[in-house]
Amino acid sequence: LIISKSREIGFGNSARVYEAQISLEINHPPPRVDEPKFPSVLTVIAKVGTGEIGTEFLENEAKMYHSFPEHFLHEYTGYQLIKPCHIPRRLSQLVPHFYGYYKPVDEKIQGGKELRAPIILMEDCGSQIDPKLLTQYQKAEIYAMFQRFHNSRMMHYSINLRNILAQPGPIFPSQYFASSPRYARSMSTPSFRIIDFGRTRQVDPTEDGVGFAERSRLCEVLEMNPPV
Repeated sequence: LIISKSREIGFGNSARVYEAQISLEINHPPPRVDEPKFPSVLTVIAKVGTGEIGTEFLENEAKMYHSFPEHFLHEYTGYQLIKPCHIPRRLSQLVPHFYGYYKPVDEKIQGGKELRAPIILMEDCGSQIDPKLLTQYQKAEIYAMFQRFHNSRMMHYSINLRNILAQPGPIFPSQYFASSPRYARSMSTPSFRIIDFGRTRQVDPTEDGVGFAERSRLCEVLEMNPPV
């Protein structure tokens, strides 16, 4: 895993975020026994906790990734009526793929005062959205994503533009591909993801109106009216 300070893409009171690279060794089926192994590099996002609060948020985020239902992590070709909306929406992946939570064996670096910090590795899902560049349909798609999040008894507790990402899309399975090939993706058909689950909590299944206040806040940041 290679993390460089020059690749920092965001920071806050509790974490710093980097674009990182993981060197992998892929074993392709060799035509000859003596064929060398081919290295491969995967770009990921590394979120590094800072301070006690940062570590606490990072641990909670890792727990949330393990508790998310399976449909949060997959793209589907079908559409579903996501109440209270009356227009069917495509079932897209909600959150980045999670590649693990890692804690240092020794917190202090030998012979120095610098501290090692825990990190989360996850899929790179693009950059922060700009509501002025989104259509009303795209805003309604993001609203439906949060509606699915709340329908699964999850509360995000940090509704901000920085926690909604967009990348070239569409990204969904087809007759020929497990996901759309990169050459067929465009920002004119973006794919959205929800991120940052340090404050996220599962709520009481008997509680009524889960997420109403969060969706109202979402309408404010997206500069939209609630979809119907």
